[in-house]
Amino acid sequence: MFTNPDLTLLDDFFRSIGKIYKCNITGFQLVHHDPMMKASLALTMDAVTVVGTALKSLHAHGNMPVPEAILCEADDAWVDGDLFAEAVKQVSFDEGTTGVIRFDDRGQRRNISLKGITRTGGKFRKVGFCLFYYLLETEIKKRFDKNGVCDRKIGFTLINLPI
Repeated sequence: MFTNPDLTLLDDFFRSIGKIYKCNITGFQLVHHDPMMKASLALTMDAVTVVGTALKSLHAHGNMPVPEAILCEADDAWVDGDLFAEAVKQVSFDEGTTGVIRFDDRGQRRNISLKGITRTGGKFRKVGFCLFYYLLETEIKKRFDKNGVCDRKIGFTLINLPI
């Protein structure tokens, strides 16, 4: 099982070396865009869309944030930071490069979906679908099909790790 979100991009590598590998590769795919792209690029495109949509919404309501110079080391705070954060939480769209984009009241992304993929017979194919959604903080539920592939909803608890 591979957890690299760019696994399907190996297809070009396998074709370019001209050898047949007799191994199965299974993993997850985050990108919901065709043609495929690196997950980091897809996430960046979605982030730019979220920021742009939030700013556009603020502008439409006459609440454009005022840019100002701040120093993080001095514990400065952006006066319009809360206004912008609230606008981001309201952003929602169905056609992101990484799937449906929605946020909860804490500003965390919700309903993240991954495709289960495998490479057999010389090509990648979808074998399942996982949707991560929020449950109670202490509850975790997992359901898998008979092949061990998640094809239904799976709950998880969001854990924010210190950076």
